[in-house]
This record gives sequence, C-alpha cells and structure tokens, in this order.
Amino acid sequence: MHELTLCRNIVDIALDVIEGDRKVHAVILELGALAGVQKEALLFSFDVVTQNTALAEAKLVIIDVPGKA
Repeated sequence: MHELTLCRNIVDIALDVIEGDRKVHAVILELGALAGVQKEALLFSFDVVTQNTALAEAKLVIIDVPGKA
C-alpha cells in the first residue's frame, strides 16, 4: 500500500511549510487519473498519518485531474 508512504511525504511537506503553531484546516491535492493511486486509501492513510500532528484536524481535499493522451 504505497498510499501510506505518499501520505507520509505529503504530511512531511505540509509540516515543513507551516510557520509556528498555525492550524491547518485543509490540504488540497491534485490527483491525476493515471497516477495509480487509490483515492479511498489515500484519504484513510491521511487520517492515520496526521494523528498527533498540526494536521490532525485537517481534511485532505482531492481534486481529480483527468488523464490525457
């Protein structure tokens, strides 16, 4: 389940960007249809990975991006 690793990286990046003790309400992510990522697994992993962090109450908002060929 590589979605868990992806979430850890997303959370690490977000935590690096946060200044001080600011509260995060949402993390917005564009997810391409051809990315090979299961949206539901990513949402579940986000809730697990953000526990006890500044993102604990944040929502992961996923914007679906259609594939192009």
